[in-house]
Amino acid sequence: MCQKNLLKLQLEQNKTTKKMSEFIISLSSFLLMIFIMVTIHEWGHFFVARLCGIKVDVFAIGFGKTLYSRFDSKGTEWKINILPLGGYVKMFGDSGPASDADVEKIQAMTEDEKKLSFFHKKLWQKALVVLAGPFMNYVLAFAVMVILLLFYGDKTLSTKVSMVEGGSVAESAGIEIGDTIYSINGKHVGDMFAVREIINQHRESKQLQIRANRDGAEKIFNVIPTVIQRPNGGNLMKIGIAGTEEIINYNLIGSLKQAAIKIYILNVLMVDGLVKLISGEGSKEDLGGPIKIAKITGEAAKNGMQSFLGLLILLSVNLGLINLLPVPGLDGGHLMYYLINMVIGRPLPQKIQTIGIRVGFILLISLMIFTTFNDILSI
Repeated sequence: MCQKNLLKLQLEQNKTTKKMSEFIISLSSFLLMIFIMVTIHEWGHFFVARLCGIKVDVFAIGFGKTLYSRFDSKGTEWKINILPLGGYVKMFGDSGPASDADVEKIQAMTEDEKKLSFFHKKLWQKALVVLAGPFMNYVLAFAVMVILLLFYGDKTLSTKVSMVEGGSVAESAGIEIGDTIYSINGKHVGDMFAVREIINQHRESKQLQIRANRDGAEKIFNVIPTVIQRPNGGNLMKIGIAGTEEIINYNLIGSLKQAAIKIYILNVLMVDGLVKLISGEGSKEDLGGPIKIAKITGEAAKNGMQSFLGLLILLSVNLGLINLLPVPGLDGGHLMYYLINMVIGRPLPQKIQTIGIRVGFILLISLMIFTTFNDILSI
């Protein structure tokens, strides 16, 4: 009996140790990913600000109490703060991390100080400084994608048939495992995703002509796709085949081209998802906060470097896109103010800009609280 209790206690201790280990992996991976993305983002603002002759007072990773601080030769304070969920670059003339103007300080500036002030720069210079942050997130995602394609290749589904569903229209037409499809209705297809797209766009009750290669000989199959009713509405067309998972290896030029295409497609998908979420078509369950991101990051880290870098690409593009939204307090909010300035020929009153930035931050904090609460409920 005593031995049984000891064994049970040991099992409980092992479970606790495993959970603690998983928590440490998740937390450290999450912090590393946030650090990389935020540093790159803020460095973009910092680098272009310096190019435009703007004095940078503070370059900070995180918010709240300062854990580490040092000054460089140009008077910029480099800081790491206790709350690692973001960062900021405070420029000469800013009143704080939100980049709202310190009106009294700006009015009291000498002519020499105005040359170093962000608020006295031309509109196009301000816009470049603001755009540089999100742009660097896209650059990071692109660079990591190139590395992944160069060293790991690109996993894809080729048009070589690996499975034919029993009783399907594909089986009835004579399609066999090993056939390689190269065109549908005269359109060239390079992978199984292209095959699916053509089939799904096809009208009901209309015949498709599929051309394939079988052991060096051409085969022609005529099929009418089956209509499948989706649970959430709409129809899905299928013929009952699956492609073969393959790895495509690229050289440097090929990796650069393919990375650009993939980042573009990823951005389009994220914009589409965001539009659906705002319009009410999406689900609040799709929203993830820090806890969910940390959990996913930890799982990616456990699955190896390839998974970790893949998630870094997704989150970096997401960060760049979110920051371009026209919400005061985000980079897109500042760009919105500059656009209004350009249209009406003068900047909005500073009081209105400041109120807008504060409202924007309240919205962002509310969203963070909501997503965190959503994470807790899902756990």
